[in-house]
Amino acid sequence: VPAFVSSFTWVSLSAHFEGLGGAILVMTLSKYPLVFLPVAATLRNLDPSLAESARTLGLNRWGVFLRLTLPLLWPSLLAGALLIALHMLVEFGALSIIGLQTFTIAIYQQFELEFSNANAAMLSAVLLLMCLTLLWLELRVRGKGRHVRIGQGAARHGEQVRLGKWAPLGQAYCLALAIIGS
Repeated sequence: VPAFVSSFTWVSLSAHFEGLGGAILVMTLSKYPLVFLPVAATLRNLDPSLAESARTLGLNRWGVFLRLTLPLLWPSLLAGALLIALHMLVEFGALSIIGLQTFTIAIYQQFELEFSNANAAMLSAVLLLMCLTLLWLELRVRGKGRHVRIGQGAARHGEQVRLGKWAPLGQAYCLALAIIGS
């Protein structure tokens, strides 16, 4: 669902969804797939023999996650964060419906309402510079390291880990990561 449709729906339900809290809710729900889909695809394609090898070398499950799985997820997480950050910088419709003043709304106001093309162009240049800075930062953080699989890998599926009594805590943690990521 597009973010502006979602924001209109939430604001129509209650005025409590206007402002910063509503913006966080709507943007989290609308941008979450930009992180979830690449991370899920990466997890689906992980070779289970890597985790098995790490376990035979003495790592527990948390050690395997922190030292093997998380570094392999890093490119997907970073790409999703970059997409969300760029979307957030240029978001117009959803945040204007919620009533939040943003950079793109200021550009629109300068251009359409105040007939000031020069000010709108200056603000657009600043926004473009911010987007380019984010792209540069992503390149710097990612570095020259590449995480690719060279061989075929194992043709079996990895073992599923049941969280049991820790399931609510894991779900809350994943939700917190989604909110922080957006």
